Amino acid sequence: MRKQWALLLISLVGGALLGPIPVRAQKTDVVTFDNGNTIVGEIKELERGQLRVKLDGASTTYIEWDRVAGILTDKLMEVELSSGARHYGSMRPSERPGFLVVESSPEVEIRLDRAVLITPIKSTFWSRTAGQVDAGFDYTKANNNTSYRIRANVEYKARAVEGSLSGDSYFQNQDNAPEVTRNQGVLRVRRLLANRWTISGSALVEQNSQLNLAIRGTLGIGPGRNFVRTNRVIWYIQAGLAASRERFEASEAKTVYDILALTELRWYLFGDNKTDLRLTVAALPSLSEWGRVRLNVDGSFQRDIVKDFFVAVTYYTDLDSRAGEMAEGGTDVATSLSIGYKW
Repeated sequence: MRKQWALLLISLVGGALLGPIPVRAQKTDVVTFDNGNTIVGEIKELERGQLRVKLDGASTTYIEWDRVAGILTDKLMEVELSSGARHYGSMRPSERPGFLVVESSPEVEIRLDRAVLITPIKSTFWSRTAGQVDAGFDYTKANNNTSYRIRANVEYKARAVEGSLSGDSYFQNQDNAPEVTRNQGVLRVRRLLANRWTISGSALVEQNSQLNLAIRGTLGIGPGRNFVRTNRVIWYIQAGLAASRERFEASEAKTVYDILALTELRWYLFGDNKTDLRLTVAALPSLSEWGRVRLNVDGSFQRDIVKDFFVAVTYYTDLDSRAGEMAEGGTDVATSLSIGYKW
């Protein structure tokens, strides 16, 4: 089973790395700084308070958004504001300082400090994707303890839809102790609505030896909202319903129904090395097994080290209040240090 999960994760990582095909684009976008200087390149995106611009050659520069005074581009862009409003069109500087004109139909003038996301609207699937992969390994000679964790994530963004596909595999082995394995794959899709609201759906497949869980598949759906969305902080909350088909070791498969409550917090810090803090908490009180609660906490502290490489400290907790009846404990906790690459 562990080898099958590892092969599945390797396939996800390999497909993500080999799938994207570079597309050459003319670098004719002009970015004007608050001091009047300009650069010419290809605008890739505004996200997390930084404008990413591809320059001639292979170099890419990141510009803090509060230093930008204007943008001139004839390419079709999606511009999202902190209010949740989205506009589509090319862009040019406004005659008023601190404003930008989106040449949509009709034209709209927006405040620069209200823009939280700018994304080129591209025609190919792979040009709308971004992702990252990281891996950590640890060995202790005293008890022959070996552990690894591999994570991969691919995100897709279109006009009114966001999606992500992620995989996470953890393995630990040591003398005089059973192997510990945790494997997880998640597909999420969000339909973007007005005023920062969404309709979100997810499909999760997981296994956890610490909880004696052989296999579980979960489908969830419900409304959500970005209650805070700025260039430095994103706070998302979702509520809904979930249905799971699960089987514990030495038990028959069964179907359970749950309430789904989820929150995601992302906090960005800028400087010479960008820092990304993420925390996701999902609680699933059971509707079909009264008193049972499942809780998942997943967090990471990620810091860029050079170009597209980063170092990350990750943490997770899986809790099942009824798993204690079938496995020792009912809680699985692990931390890891890893090196990763993003594109």
